[in-house]
Amino acid sequence: NYIQQIRNCQSTCDAGLCFITSDTSDTSDTSERRPPLNPWKPFSAALLCEVCDHDFTWESTSSSPAQRLMDMHHCRACGSVVCHACSSRQRPLPRLGMHLPVRVCDVCFFRPLS
Repeated sequence: NYIQQIRNCQSTCDAGLCFITSDTSDTSDTSERRPPLNPWKPFSAALLCEVCDHDFTWESTSSSPAQRLMDMHHCRACGSVVCHACSSRQRPLPRLGMHLPVRVCDVCFFRPLS
């Protein structure tokens, strides 16, 4: 069952449907509204890391398809697909409702909070 859930998630992401939007159904309190998250780029559309332009497995001892998938990560701030080395930092994203630190790419980590 767990493996099937992972396969379903991968299929959803490959179809370009892997994104989350904030719930704006309750319009009574405008202070709680958050902007939608950036859509995540599908893993299948990423050939190279979007930060360093290297193959995702450059830091690993293996270059198998399975290792490639394990080394691909989404930045929670911008939705880019990046390698492990370029997404090892974390920071909170309060404007997106993420108050605990989450994985972000190096570009978003060093970008000032807005």
